[in-house]
Amino acid sequence: MAEKNLKKIVIGLVFIVLAIGSGLGAFYLLEVKPEMTRRAALGNVAQPTAPAIDRLAPAASVSKPTPVSTPAAAPAAALLAKATVSNPVEPVDPVAQTPSDQSRKDGFLWIDRKTSRWVVTLGAIHGLKADSLLAVYQGDKVIGQVKVTRAFDVISYVQPMDSPKFEQSDYFRVVIQ
Repeated sequence: MAEKNLKKIVIGLVFIVLAIGSGLGAFYLLEVKPEMTRRAALGNVAQPTAPAIDRLAPAASVSKPTPVSTPAAAPAAALLAKATVSNPVEPVDPVAQTPSDQSRKDGFLWIDRKTSRWVVTLGAIHGLKADSLLAVYQGDKVIGQVKVTRAFDVISYVQPMDSPKFEQSDYFRVVIQ
């Protein structure tokens, strides 16, 4: 029995060594070798172009910098008076890019049962603020109300005013009242 177990252990070790060798070979062929050939093709191999003694040039052979004159700074008021705007650009709000986004009065309520968070897809750009009330619909029927606890730009956190009717689903339609 001991010979059989010893044989299995040796075979297992051989397979482990073969797996490690195969992994290293694959890493070399797929990662190292292409990187080496790419560097050789680009010529980025660091090779000194001059002997180290040439780098220690005597001070007499160093050229002096040429002085550069800068023009006098023009006053900003004079520059602004000359400037004209040929094609004015209106600023764009990255949150609400269309007027229909801002005028929207209905959205969706999502109930995250794991974290007990209630989130609506309406926010401050839609006119919501803390303590705003929203009607909750299932289909065409009003099933309850929620109150805004914290309003962000495009989403808000809400809490239920009456919760027994919200057990049916995780998604509902909400309308600003």
